[in-house]
Amino acid sequence: MRKSSPNIRNEHGVILPYVLFITALICMIMMTTVYSYRHDIELTDRHIQQIKIETLFQMGYEKVKSEIIDKYHPPTVSYQFPNGHVSITIISIENTMYELTFNITTNDYDTIYTFTKTLIKED
Repeated sequence: MRKSSPNIRNEHGVILPYVLFITALICMIMMTTVYSYRHDIELTDRHIQQIKIETLFQMGYEKVKSEIIDKYHPPTVSYQFPNGHVSITIISIENTMYELTFNITTNDYDTIYTFTKTLIKED
């Protein structure tokens, strides 16, 4: 008859695999949490960037809208705001309809964002 392995009868040898498994599990959980945290930081940064772009768009739109109402509209207008730069190209479609092309650059990034909006002037 064969003798039983001393590792199976000795409890000190059985604990090591459990400790290694628990340690590996804790390390995986911590690495996943760190990765998730980094991803959330990047997502928050992009969301803040999007809010700044939308704010610049609205500020530029309201400014150019008031200038068009005042009968003054050059073909291209540029505005420098605290969050970035807005350049607007104005194309007259009809007497009361304008196509506005916005080129927006924020202070944080050098990327140019382009939007087009149609403005109908009320008399």
